[in-house]
Amino acid sequence: MTDNGWLHLDPVAPGTTAMRITDAGRELLEQMSRTQARTAQTLTDGVSTEDYETVLRTLATMLDNLDAATPRSETNPTG
Repeated sequence: MTDNGWLHLDPVAPGTTAMRITDAGRELLEQMSRTQARTAQTLTDGVSTEDYETVLRTLATMLDNLDAATPRSETNPTG
C-alpha cells in the first residue's frame, strides 16, 4: 500500500512506525465504500430485512459448523 501511495510510514521511535493514510488512500477508501454500498444495495434488492438476517445467521452457523469439524492441524499447518 505504501508503494501505491495509499499509506505513508513514519518512524516515531526505534522499532516503532506509525502508518498514516494519504489523500490518495483516503480517496480510494471512499471510492471502495461507495462501491461496497452499491453492491450491497444490488445484492439485497427485493430481500426483506428478516430474510437478510436469516441468511446471515444461517451462514454464521454453517461457518461455525465448518470450524468445529476442522481439526486444528488443518487450520494451522505449523502446529
